[in-house]
Amino acid sequence: MARMDFMDSRSVQLIHFVPLPAGLAQPAAEVTTRLRCSVVPNPWKKRAFLFQGLEKRSAWFGGGEALGIVGAAQVSPDLSAIQPQFDVSVSGTQVNVNWGWQGQGQFLDMCELQVDRGQGFVLLAFDTTPGYNDTTPFPTAPAKWTYRAIFHVGDGRVGQWSNPVSVMVG
Repeated sequence: MARMDFMDSRSVQLIHFVPLPAGLAQPAAEVTTRLRCSVVPNPWKKRAFLFQGLEKRSAWFGGGEALGIVGAAQVSPDLSAIQPQFDVSVSGTQVNVNWGWQGQGQFLDMCELQVDRGQGFVLLAFDTTPGYNDTTPFPTAPAKWTYRAIFHVGDGRVGQWSNPVSVMVG
């Protein structure tokens, strides 16, 4: 066993504890070794600073995209107007809710799905992967299940509720 004590930013004191066989007395002092290590600074920090400086210079305008070090500016969509669009289908004994990010996945975190099985809308799932399978057992008599969805950013809802989509089950 060993314990490492950091003496300063460049020195490490390594203290060895050597277990001895049963019946032998433990040594009175610890065996200590001092190690010197070199500290390597973060090489990417300096490069990132350089690229930021180049980006601000007018003579270098547009060169970052060609080199692949500066991406094209992305404009966030109007999140107050975004509305999920999806369809539902029955496959065997489950309902497939086929939702997607609609090309806005980098701005959204999850999709809240709700279902109405005749008692009003209730929470079905918070889903972060497009497409959801509702595995609730079907009723014995035919029934209409209605689904709706809304996107989330963080813990809050954004945009508008989707149009309700219904399917017959049972």
